[in-house]
Amino acid sequence: MTPEDIARIQVFYSSDTPILVQHFQSLLAVLSGDFGYSVQSGVPVAQEIATNLPPTLVLARLGLLTALALAFLLAWGAV
Repeated sequence: MTPEDIARIQVFYSSDTPILVQHFQSLLAVLSGDFGYSVQSGVPVAQEIATNLPPTLVLARLGLLTALALAFLLAWGAV
């Protein structure tokens, strides 16, 4: 990569600004609902969350119900 390419990438990702400025810019962006783009898939992170949240909640609910059932059975068996 040429030095111009590196400088262009640094400006694009705001890595040419001080770390505290980057931190507060990121914090303000998250508070306004802008989570940025996924490096892996290239789509907005908010879209990834919206796509993956329903199956995650179903899995969490099933895990909780399984844990409650096992806890109930163990407590009943201990009596």
